[in-house]
Amino acid sequence: MHRFTTKTKIIQLTTAIISSSGTGLSEEQSIPNDSTEPKNNYSIWSTVDTKVAQKKAVGTNTSRAIIEVQRYLEDSLQQRNADPLEWWQENNHNYPYLSQLARKTLCCLGTSVPCERVFKIWVID
Repeated sequence: MHRFTTKTKIIQLTTAIISSSGTGLSEEQSIPNDSTEPKNNYSIWSTVDTKVAQKKAVGTNTSRAIIEVQRYLEDSLQQRNADPLEWWQENNHNYPYLSQLARKTLCCLGTSVPCERVFKIWVID
């Protein structure tokens, strides 16, 4: 059995969200060529330089998840009486994938007390 820390598990879940959202990028992304240099230069090195300049490293889905989780952990703590759903609504642009994970997990009822209370009222009446 694998032993996961909470941070590792959140990174894995965030990576899955990035992968399933279709916005995941490969290691490199092409950048359109905006060079204004004349195309008359037939040097092999100018061709190589142009091709290299058109590539930009953007990272993997896992590295993007790690960066987003780390930025969240470095953010300031919220007050104890603050509404977490409201905070996530306000900060979903800063943490686009973590906010999706938060929506999935924060909607879960953390206790069965309301269910038991309704059940007990129904049984007693």
